[in-house]
Amino acid sequence: MELESGFAIAGREVIPLEGRIGGSNGALRVEPKAMAVLLDLARHAPQVRTRKQIERAVWPRGYVSDDVLTRCIGQLRRALGDDPRAPRLLETIPRRGYRLCVQPQPLGRATQDAVSMRRAAIETLLVLPFRHVATQREEFIAEGLTELLILRLCGLHGVRILSRTTAMQFAATSASIADIAARSGADWVVDGSVLQAGDRVQVIAQLIDTRTEAHIWGADYTRGLQDLLAM
Repeated sequence: MELESGFAIAGREVIPLEGRIGGSNGALRVEPKAMAVLLDLARHAPQVRTRKQIERAVWPRGYVSDDVLTRCIGQLRRALGDDPRAPRLLETIPRRGYRLCVQPQPLGRATQDAVSMRRAAIETLLVLPFRHVATQREEFIAEGLTELLILRLCGLHGVRILSRTTAMQFAATSASIADIAARSGADWVVDGSVLQAGDRVQVIAQLIDTRTEAHIWGADYTRGLQDLLAM
């Protein structure tokens, strides 16, 4: 069964080449290896796949720890909205492995084209809370800059800007770009930091493509406090 171009499970569209799992609440991105695990389970659904079988299919060239596969399964469950305590889609078989409980349905060409057009038309951007040294004044400046940038970016055409509430979930986090993308569905991330020295404020910002983790743009601004809003 050719599933690489896309398939549906329980009303969710899975686009392996884009690393996306879509549902009624939008699309989430998963890491490439997590998607490879889902694709392997889908090819053999609803049969049980042992951990060794999955590992050989997804990591054919070397050793992989149990934790890595477990993390991929957890990421897939979050993206699929599946409860591990009462799984409907992705079931753990104790001492054996995992299975996809439903039979995937390949997407038709029209559906694939519609999904691709929809993805191309609307991109999602997340402004991460600006990092700061632990002073109360810098914290105030960083929070203000984050909110101001979100507000100004909301006017961009063809880009969906995620809310401050979503952004604050990643405050002081050590999550990777891939994890942030998987949890938020962001195609792009703005990351930055604030450092104050006297009456001068340095702001460093960068734009990251979450699909490749490539740094697309970066800037370093130093301004006086009175000029901060013009940055």
